[in-house]
This record gives sequence, C-alpha cells and structure tokens, in this order.
Amino acid sequence: MKHLSILFVILLISACTHPQKRKKVNSLINIVKADNTSPSINDTINISTVKTDTIKYSKKELKRILYYNSELGNKIPLSPDATYNEGPLSNRPNDTSYINYGSENGMDNYYLLYAYFLMLKTGKEKYADQREKLIKMYQDINFIYEQLAGGGTYFDHQQARIFGYAEYSVYKYKYHEENKDFKKYNVVKQKQLYIKLLKQHIDDELNAIFFTGEETQKLKLKKALTEKADDIDHLITGYFYLEEAQEFQNSKYY
Repeated sequence: MKHLSILFVILLISACTHPQKRKKVNSLINIVKADNTSPSINDTINISTVKTDTIKYSKKELKRILYYNSELGNKIPLSPDATYNEGPLSNRPNDTSYINYGSENGMDNYYLLYAYFLMLKTGKEKYADQREKLIKMYQDINFIYEQLAGGGTYFDHQQARIFGYAEYSVYKYKYHEENKDFKKYNVVKQKQLYIKLLKQHIDDELNAIFFTGEETQKLKLKKALTEKADDIDHLITGYFYLEEAQEFQNSKYY
C-alpha cells in the first residue's frame, strides 16, 4: 500500500498539458473501439462490470464521455471519489455537449462509467471472481447499515457507486498480485474480531431502535442482518479482503 500511495501522490502533482490530454483521449478511444464484445445492431456496449446486469451506451456516447472526462483513463487510477472530484467537480466546460454529473443520479452514472473504464484495464474475465466477491461484500455492508438506518437515499445511491469502489479494489488486488506483495499471514483472529464487532454494532443499534413489545420485528431483522454478517465472514478469505471490507465500512458508514 505504501508503494500505491507514492504513485498516487506523483499522479496528483503531475500537470496535464493540452497535447498530453489529447494523446490520452485518443488512447482511450482506441480502447473503446477494441471493446466490441456483443455489440447490438445499434452499435451499443454493455458497460456493466457483472454478467447479471445490462447498462448500455453507444460507442459514440462513450467517446464523447472520454473527450470531456479524460480523467476516467488516468494511467495510475485514483479512487472513484478522488476521480470524481478531479473531473466533474473541477471541470465543467460551457458546452452543450458536456454531460453534467453534478446530481446524485449523475454521480451514480459516473461511478458506473468509472468502473467500466477501469475494468478495461484490470481485465473483465481474469478478475471476475475477485470482482464478484468484492461487490457482494460491499453490498452486504451497505444492506446492514441501510436496515439499521431505516432506509434512505444515501444507501440507494451506494448501490450504484459500489461498482466503482469494487473495481478500484480489483485494481489494487491486481497491483498486489503483479508485485507479489500480498500479506499472506493467518487473519482468522482479526477476522473474528471484525465480525464480532460488526454483530455487536447490529445488536446495539437494534436495541436502540426497537421498543418493548416489538421483539418479533427485532428478532426477524436481527436474523437477517446476522446472516449478512456471516456472509461477509465467508467472503473474507485473506488479509486483502479483510482490509478492503474495513476500509469500505469505516469510510462510507461512519
């Protein structure tokens, strides 16, 4: 992680000239041309990073997006939050062709696009298992906090943005794999502590939410949330997944 942090800092302090931006945009357009899997008669591409979803954009739309949001193709990717701050929040040209991602729904779409373009670099099939595991883990965490909060639009929007967070985690997984620096020691005790604290948080919140006489509803919800915590337990198969689960939970729900 230390090496990743250094690389990210280097990227942040590097200046982008107009010729460099043009070169990066052209390179990204070539990536879109190459990614022609299952095009329809309307020349559309499914940008979903999972096989069970369908989110279609035309190649023309993707090229336009890359032109105005070339940060989506950073050579050294930043987190989706940092990339969003670098792009839509800092560069809004006065051009009718520019897509505004300033709304909550617009931000959701941006994170889905971020996930797609980063997936082109990490590899869709090669890291499909890791991607599926991370998405499921983040969805379970989001579900637990959504239920404890009684719902809310924040959690609804997280459902879309999770794909961006998960893809960035896949990128980090690939980085560790290529550099052979995974921490491989036994994390059983650390994982047990993490899950124990998560379940304790569930108990504490439920005790604060429900009143006397609502035991049936309380026990039903506790069962559902405990099952999600157990699912997370099974998904954490090593230090990397434990670290990513903790980072996602601590940064998004506290």
